[in-house]
Amino acid sequence: MKKRTKIVRTAKQISGVELLEVKKLLGLRPGQRLNRCPTSVSWTEMKQRCLNSNTINYKYYGARGITIDSRWIESFARFVHDIGKRPGVEYTLERIDNEKGYYKSNCKWLLKKLQSRHRRVNIFLMYKGEKKLLIDWAQDWGINGNTIRLRYSAYGWPIHEVINGRKQRRRTEAEKHADKQRAEQRRKKK
Repeated sequence: MKKRTKIVRTAKQISGVELLEVKKLLGLRPGQRLNRCPTSVSWTEMKQRCLNSNTINYKYYGARGITIDSRWIESFARFVHDIGKRPGVEYTLERIDNEKGYYKSNCKWLLKKLQSRHRRVNIFLMYKGEKKLLIDWAQDWGINGNTIRLRYSAYGWPIHEVINGRKQRRRTEAEKHADKQRAEQRRKKK
């Protein structure tokens, strides 16, 4: 596992004036630790993903050219001022356009459940002129999400078979006979 190293500045390294301003914006009491608040954790993790090549997720962010507003890198207070307090632990920092970086017009707080719908690995499917996530189609059709993903991605079935399943066809007598012969050959080898 790669070693996690500290980068630039952590929430602990901000100036006294900045600290008071941030605590006020976050609604923290004077004695509360800033580095453990959810907003600070998100800010630090964002910087790690984009700036620290020793972290596991760097290849998905920094190596892909995902950048951070320079004002945010240097100032946690500016980050909080632009984005606001993280509404709760069930929220994450969302980039509206996954190909662009972390800056004010491209970021917002979003529930983890909703953010997972914006991942690059999601599969969109066009059916009857409507484009939806594969998982949404699965819910609409009453099919298990893993089943529909396998049918479409792994097996490469056409859309009508993804929805309805494959019709079992009757095997011909020749196919049954060939199966029996193969079974006998396997028994003889043992």
